[in-house]
Amino acid sequence: MNGFLRTKTAETPIGILQNGGIGTSVTPTLVVINGTNLRMRYAPSLDAEIFKWADGTNRHPEKGEKYPYLGEEGDFYKINYKGYTLYVSKQYTYVE
Repeated sequence: MNGFLRTKTAETPIGILQNGGIGTSVTPTLVVINGTNLRMRYAPSLDAEIFKWADGTNRHPEKGEKYPYLGEEGDFYKINYKGYTLYVSKQYTYVE
């Protein structure tokens, strides 16, 4: 199995299969924002630099936005945001 669900018109990703077989768990593929004014950081620490726009303003994701899941470290999920590897607090997010 290749991690895709085949339909008549397209292949749709369904997740990353662990242990490569049917009946195994599926690794989360998306991190969903469940709060407001959440800061995206360059490292998994509250002291880490915050991701900002070119003009210096903070980039706060909107509640309900979803980002590709890259893993987790401590109290943070690692996400992909437009090619950047960033970290968001688990307190204000969840995985699906």
